[in-house]
Amino acid sequence: GKGGVYKVSLTVDDESKTTCSSQIVEKNIFINEPPLAEAGPPEVLKCINTDEDMTVNFDASQSTDINNDSLTYTWDFGDGEQGNGAQVTHPYSKLGNYDVKLFVKDEHNLGCGSSLDFVTVRINKAPKADAGEDIVVCPNEEVSFDGSNSFTNKKGTTTATWFFGDGSSAEGFKVSHQYAQAGKYQAHIDIEDNLNKMCPSSRDTKEVVVNSVPPVTIKSVSSACTGNEVEFDASSANDADGDELEYYWSFGDGTILRRGSRVTHSYKQGGEYRVSVIVDDKKGTSCSTATANTTIDINTAPVADLGSNRV
Repeated sequence: GKGGVYKVSLTVDDESKTTCSSQIVEKNIFINEPPLAEAGPPEVLKCINTDEDMTVNFDASQSTDINNDSLTYTWDFGDGEQGNGAQVTHPYSKLGNYDVKLFVKDEHNLGCGSSLDFVTVRINKAPKADAGEDIVVCPNEEVSFDGSNSFTNKKGTTTATWFFGDGSSAEGFKVSHQYAQAGKYQAHIDIEDNLNKMCPSSRDTKEVVVNSVPPVTIKSVSSACTGNEVEFDASSANDADGDELEYYWSFGDGTILRRGSRVTHSYKQGGEYRVSVIVDDKKGTSCSTATANTTIDINTAPVADLGSNRV
């Protein structure tokens, strides 16, 4: 049941009850107990950021043998290479997962003179998050977030979490989100390696500008006369984002101008004209422009005619 040296004795007695009626024979029996291989922690994790050294240290010095035999150590590093010794180092040439075996043998050529232990080596490259370019969108617009350009050593072994900067988040490399209010948001993606906790998580940030519509109105001018300079005022336009606005005026008589918030225009003919102004915050979004309209009556002065002079 247990290894060690046991003294076995055999007594033979012929029952004559004389001084020579019995004899004792003794012999020592050596019972070998296999060594206990101890390759160290069951999992070795290593993470590199660039082309760093991929050498891994192995230590089997905690292996034991109850018989105090001298032990030999043989390592199979899982990449086709082998090594010998209680403490060894091995340089791996590629990233990946390796099943390492330790074979420990004692000095006796018996079937019970060896044992095995196993180590899993995981060598990964740290993930690098890529949140993409900064974007400008409109309130309540469906915004796509794509982190698929992020570097991961092996697909399916990393998790990605998006934080949108407005208190909400979503899992996955590709997600979508709507912002209810205008403003600037710092959205970021966090990527974590699930197989190798030695690899730190990676984060990248993109700025999301949710543009606000610049509201505009035209100060009412109900009527004017032909030939008179009429002032039109859209200075009430205000952009909540602080963007500089461009104004495009159309006076209804075929005249279109790119001017400021206040313009003057004279009409040559009487009639009713539709005046409009478009303001543009130059963000290039569907909510970057706003339009205001008004109508104006242009009166043509009557021409007095008293007829011919009479004597």
